[in-house]
Amino acid sequence: MAHDIFKIPNLITLGRLFMLIPTAWFLSQPGAMNRTLALACLTVAAASDYLDGYLARRLNQETRLGLILDPISDKILAGVLAILLIVYRDFPLWLAAIIIGRDLLLMLGGLMMKSRMSEIPPSNFSGKYGFASIAVLLCSYVIEFPFGIRLFTFLVVAFMILSIIMYARAFVMVMRGQPMPRFRDKKTYRIIRMSINWPVSLYFFYRLGQYIGWL
Repeated sequence: MAHDIFKIPNLITLGRLFMLIPTAWFLSQPGAMNRTLALACLTVAAASDYLDGYLARRLNQETRLGLILDPISDKILAGVLAILLIVYRDFPLWLAAIIIGRDLLLMLGGLMMKSRMSEIPPSNFSGKYGFASIAVLLCSYVIEFPFGIRLFTFLVVAFMILSIIMYARAFVMVMRGQPMPRFRDKKTYRIIRMSINWPVSLYFFYRLGQYIGWL
């Protein structure tokens, strides 16, 4: 597994963490331009999150190491950024503790589950939506967007609670020797998600457009 570290997708995954260096610098500087540049660095990091997965599939370089590194890299990025925002944007300490504490708890639980099963425990939908909400919340703090901060603070807390409940259920089942529960994405679930996602997303971008002066 060690030699897999030099494969292109895994190098991109690790390289994502280096975007924290210029992000920290721009956050420490005042002015709208520095806020924009900090957001640009995070956008590059987000794009690399898609790129590493795409190249892994395209180059046939999907590895077990990559499956481990990708979520760990995301969690480190979010955790360090939350700490930076505590210093430079008055990010709530209690919220940072919830985000970082949850990730540490899930990593520990995942390692314990791995000892009972041959496959790497996959992320569930609440975890994926939770991470997306965290990303938008952190970016809202970077550009100091009040509406985004209020909306996604609520969503982050809600998804954190839901994901912990779902992961706890999976943990108990695996530790009891039962098979890992599988989420079946039924058509009804997709319709419900879309009926919520689209209105919320459109209104968010409408308010964001007003905030930055595009509307």
